[in-house]
Amino acid sequence: VVLEDGSRITLNTASAIDVHFDGERRVVRLGAGEILISTSHATRHGGMELRPFVIETAHGRIRALGTRFSVRQQVDRTHVAVIESAVEITSSNAMVPSRVLHAGEQGSFTRLVIDAPFALEQQAFAWSRGQIVADDMRLGDFLADLGRYRPGFLRCDPAVADLRFSGV
Repeated sequence: VVLEDGSRITLNTASAIDVHFDGERRVVRLGAGEILISTSHATRHGGMELRPFVIETAHGRIRALGTRFSVRQQVDRTHVAVIESAVEITSSNAMVPSRVLHAGEQGSFTRLVIDAPFALEQQAFAWSRGQIVADDMRLGDFLADLGRYRPGFLRCDPAVADLRFSGV
């Protein structure tokens, strides 16, 4: 999806967004799923100065600092991965200090805590290339992720759910 300011959003499967641009902010509300965002590097669009670009989730908000990044909202947390530049994460709890993630970093947050960032995993954006990557992954976790891409139920016997495997 190309937004009116030139920014681009790619939606993963089972994802939903609402976009609201006004004179003060550019806001994308992630209702479900995962998105890959490339914000416009321009400072002006259509004769207007660009306002802060914010992604809102159930757990807080992510403010783009001229960047390319992904956001995945899960039931209990939101995960952010940064490819270019940086983002600022703010939990919905005002008592939790904000945290900046830089290019090559990823991290998660809830309403109550923002976890320490860690190195970006190469497979973080594989879905945007039509791939699912498993690297020493539990079979049960892989099937849960794979289930997002097809209708019906995928499951395995609990006796084999902890088996680990790798593949693309």
